[in-house]
Amino acid sequence: MTTTNAGEEDSVVVERDGPVATVILSRPDKLNALNREMWTGLNEMFSKLNLVDSIRCLFLRGTDDNAMGPGADISEFESYRKNSEQGVEYGALMHGTLAAIRKSRHPVVAIIKELCVGGAMELSLMCDIRICGESSRFGVPTNQLGLVMAYPETAALIDLVGTSVAWKSCMKQAYSMHPKPRKKG
Repeated sequence: MTTTNAGEEDSVVVERDGPVATVILSRPDKLNALNREMWTGLNEMFSKLNLVDSIRCLFLRGTDDNAMGPGADISEFESYRKNSEQGVEYGALMHGTLAAIRKSRHPVVAIIKELCVGGAMELSLMCDIRICGESSRFGVPTNQLGLVMAYPETAALIDLVGTSVAWKSCMKQAYSMHPKPRKKG
């Protein structure tokens, strides 16, 4: 088995065992919250792995028994997403990474345990197969951060679960943010 790391923090690790490569989100201290370095590392790793003829399957997972991820590392928002220009740049980075996974010539299997929320769920939507543990929890709480789910992620959700279920999920998220009307009288 060989191991390759991406980035200064080694936040994306690839383990290779013959024809199988496992891409590991490795920020256990942050439950694998996706930071800019991880988006970049994932894009680089999937782009490189796509060129390897001897690979037959890719797995994407969190470290050990840790979560796939709680989504974006919001502590970075002030540095990398504080205005519309930075938001567009960050969005392009995310969409490039999501496209690299979705366009992989090798089948990609997401192994999901615990939290799989926001950006982590968007990553799993790009995979060909998702295998979930009983404790898996999903959601896209972007509205709580004043964000919206962009078209590539929305399209992937609709492709996976259908329009009605996707619409219901999005409306449930939006409705949960507003107080219920009070009864008169």
